[in-house]
Order: sequence, then C-alpha cells, then structure tokens
Amino acid sequence: MSGNTHISERLKSCREDLHMSQVLLAELAGINPTQLYCYESGKAKLLMEAAEKIAAALGVSTAWLMHGTSPIARGTQIDPPVPA
Repeated sequence: MSGNTHISERLKSCREDLHMSQVLLAELAGINPTQLYCYESGKAKLLMEAAEKIAAALGVSTAWLMHGTSPIARGTQIDPPVPA
C-alpha cells in the first residue's frame, strides 16, 4: 500500500467521522471537489499546500493528515466547521 493510500484513508475517515460531504469539505478548504475526490481515492498526491487547507478545514494537524503522527487535533476537540 502506498503512502498516498494511508493519507487518503485518514482524509476520508476523518471527513466521514465529521459527517461532512466532499463538497462541503472542498468548499471549506477552498479547493475543487474533484481534486478532493482524487486525494481521497489516492489518484492524486496530496501536496503540502492543499494538505494545510484540508487539515485546517477538518480541525486536524497537517502532520497527522500527511504522516499519521500525533497530535491529531489542532486544539483539544474536533468539531465540524460551521459553513458561512
């Protein structure tokens, strides 16, 4: 299994745990929904700039999203972002 597969699994799992659609996450992160789909499916490599945006929208650390290292959360609690 490639490194991208692990990233894609963390990304999808976290998004689903927050009951967030791909479209909503893409909107909150400021990226294209099609690109997010490619990241989640492992069809595209998640680059640092996009990872930082996605991690911020999910409320997790970029290090956790990219490498699976602690800490997972940016704060003490992970709450789904509230769309504007």
